[in-house]
Amino acid sequence: MVKSTLGYWNIRGLAQPIRYLLHHEKEDFEDRRYLFTDNTWQNEKYALGLDFPNLPYYIDGDTRITQSTAILRYLGGNMVLMEKTSRKNFEYLSRSSK
Repeated sequence: MVKSTLGYWNIRGLAQPIRYLLHHEKEDFEDRRYLFTDNTWQNEKYALGLDFPNLPYYIDGDTRITQSTAILRYLGGNMVLMEKTSRKNFEYLSRSSK
């Protein structure tokens, strides 16, 4: 099975809650960290196949997502956490955070 990839700057920032969730669920993922001091992100961002090349990004097979809240919602829907929350509560939380 191919590892998922989380990409962000080499800081905690917006990706840290995503990392916490992935570690909590014991997901095996690549934590791709970019430095401000080189052009690695600028050179890679259009080659990743992202609709909106931005950080953070999450790649899980054919699924490619940017924006921290969208990534957390995706992960919450695919993990055990979703089973702990009723569908109606999840839909309410999704609408109320807009």
